[in-house]
Amino acid sequence: MNKISIILPNFNDEKYLLRAYGSAAIQRFDDSRVEIEIVIVDDCSNDNSRELILRIAEKDKRVKYKFNDKNQGIARSINDGIALSSGNYIARLDADDLCLENRFNNQIKVLLRKKNTIASCNSLVIDEFDNILSFRKNSFVLNRNINSPLKKRGNFVPHGSVIFHTSLIDKVGVYKIGTRSEDYDLWLRAINSGFQFINVDVLGYAYRLRKSGISISNINQQIKETNDLMVGTAGGLNGANINRRTSIELDGKLIDYSFNSMYYFLRSRLARLYRSKLNKILGEIDSYNKSMRL
Repeated sequence: MNKISIILPNFNDEKYLLRAYGSAAIQRFDDSRVEIEIVIVDDCSNDNSRELILRIAEKDKRVKYKFNDKNQGIARSINDGIALSSGNYIARLDADDLCLENRFNNQIKVLLRKKNTIASCNSLVIDEFDNILSFRKNSFVLNRNINSPLKKRGNFVPHGSVIFHTSLIDKVGVYKIGTRSEDYDLWLRAINSGFQFINVDVLGYAYRLRKSGISISNINQQIKETNDLMVGTAGGLNGANINRRTSIELDGKLIDYSFNSMYYFLRSRLARLYRSKLNKILGEIDSYNKSMRL
């Protein structure tokens, strides 16, 4: 039996948390020997997240939870979730994002064939109202080792789209505390320890941009820390290049970038197709949550 532990940190995301949970809960697998658990770590929210998490856990026995007594930050919350988990695979999901149809089914197939691998996937970028802003395919890195691009271009992988075997944590340790680039730091440590990073060519994640989002509010610090990490692996990039090359990852820059091309994307047939896919999964999530009386 293989179990995927989905680590879902939350801080004041009551508005989006139920759909995030539902998007993980309805994931289906071709292999009946694969199961999931959902580990929610609330980082001392002051909205009604606590009550919602307790209701979810009461209805779904696959859910574990932890409430922090004080705000500790996302890295420590993720580490607490990993410590609480019992799966042999760790997946990430942010409380305001969504897993799309068959995300984990497609990713776990790759991981079962390829040992010492971290798997991401293609994603949509959506706004606070579920409008699609753009599509992130990373077409130059599909279904192959992306270690070199990660080192040279910076962190273009949405953190919540990733899944890996727990042997990664055993070998390189948990997320580093005190950095805004905790995911990129972990990826580089894993790569330097012999792991390969693969972007699976499936649409599996919806990444939400919000004006109040953590990544946007810390954009300048993320840029600096990403550059510092790249200096240690690939000689670094100057400020102009890193802003341009990591603009898809760094949210504040993504907004500037996406508005230039959003008009053309939204008029495309591809955008209509993705809108249909997103509507379908949102409908399934809402139906599931209603059936669970959440």
